[in-house]
Amino acid sequence: MRVGFDARWYNDAGVGTYVAELLRALVRRADCELIVYENPGNLVPGLDGLTGRRISVRSAKYSLAAQF
Repeated sequence: MRVGFDARWYNDAGVGTYVAELLRALVRRADCELIVYENPGNLVPGLDGLTGRRISVRSAKYSLAAQF
């Protein structure tokens, strides 16, 4: 299974905590290839052993560039 996840909204509270835990659970699955799109200044912690890729996205949230 291949999962792409836009984690640019990660923060250390509320939904951000849920996102981090969800991604950590997906990393532990042997049948999951995870592609995480992240803000380079706000990386999601705990994704060691990621079977997939971490891609830095520098576009602003809600921007036209973010659509590409």
